[in-house]
Amino acid sequence: MKKIGSPSKRLNRLWLRLALLAFSCVAAALGVELVVRHARFTAEQRRSGVAALYRGERSAIMDPFDPESPRDCEWFDSVIAHPFLNFVHHSLPPCGQKDINRQGFTGSRDIPLVRDPRYFTILVVGASVAEQMATYGQTPGRILLEEVLNARLEAPGKKPIRVLNAAMGATAIPTENVSNLLYSNVADAVIAIDGFNETNYSQYLFLGTPGIQSRALILSPGSRRLNLRISICQAVRNFFMRSVLTRRSFTGFLLQQEIVARILAGQSEGAVEPEEFRTYTGQYVPPPDWTHQQLDDWNKERYKTFVRENYAVASAVGARYAHFLQPIPAFKAVLTPDEKSHPLLVSKERYGKFMSAVAELRAERLPVYSLVHIFDRVPTTIYYDSIHCAWRDGDNPGYRMMSEEIAGDLAKAWGLKKKRGGG
Repeated sequence: MKKIGSPSKRLNRLWLRLALLAFSCVAAALGVELVVRHARFTAEQRRSGVAALYRGERSAIMDPFDPESPRDCEWFDSVIAHPFLNFVHHSLPPCGQKDINRQGFTGSRDIPLVRDPRYFTILVVGASVAEQMATYGQTPGRILLEEVLNARLEAPGKKPIRVLNAAMGATAIPTENVSNLLYSNVADAVIAIDGFNETNYSQYLFLGTPGIQSRALILSPGSRRLNLRISICQAVRNFFMRSVLTRRSFTGFLLQQEIVARILAGQSEGAVEPEEFRTYTGQYVPPPDWTHQQLDDWNKERYKTFVRENYAVASAVGARYAHFLQPIPAFKAVLTPDEKSHPLLVSKERYGKFMSAVAELRAERLPVYSLVHIFDRVPTTIYYDSIHCAWRDGDNPGYRMMSEEIAGDLAKAWGLKKKRGGG
């Protein structure tokens, strides 16, 4: 004879077991999360949260895209092809960039059609560091580089100094030469800031190869396998950034990093396989019997040629010129825990060829300067990723130091008078 109510008791015991199992899993997950947070991340990173880690994470293959975007916008979706500059930004929804000028560069200031006599106009060319220095300030509409130059230097005719951006992220020389060629005629002076991308892109190719971020390269037939890997990585990253279970989890952040690393296994600092490169780049691939030293020597001379051409173009249209080799994290003697969490994509040894090129160009009496060592002894955090300087409390100590050093060099190169009390 069956006991009345026994099925109900068995069901209750089943639910109790399931509840205990769920509780155990949650407790174990929380325990792992607690251990990971304190074992793998600094106090500063814990305070900033996981979202800050995703925003700060940079890859030579997957460029940053806005995690708050209404759809999965990639960096590639914010640019369109340009016949001379390879690509520029656009403002088309849903993935267009809001703060761009008519020429497709970041920043709200359009490049004029003629030189404006009211200002001493400086055109800034280069890649993303130059772009950020020429467009961002403590508040919208202000440009840190411009403010430092105006505070420290007296321009000819005591005109206010105005900075215009013609730099484009993810590019490398000679893209800056093209910007110089197109727009230097409306400027009184041109500043070039480069070095990092040039080193990164020329490790296996001749200098002058279109950047790996170029849509044409990523979507070329020979790069379909890499394009598929990128798409998978972005899908994984989007899932972990937005899932209720993982978006605030430090363990989830590490897990997605490991998954992405395994998907991209075999890629070297963003480079695709040589055969895939040959499909698109052709003449940019060195002969198979060339050594790394031969390639480095050739690229160094090529870099010097591009710098000389920049100087010649600016001079031909009556504009002054100055060239700056940017600092990189590898030379910073004291890297903070946050800075150590980002990969050193460019080593001291590889950067040496460009430092040597700058020294040789200086011997030719060209206005070429090195900013490489200005952060060497700074004990605080300067970089928020593998190359860009971090904003803190409305200021950017790194870009401010670079701007101040640039101001001092421009005073000597262009014979500008320093203002009293301006440093």
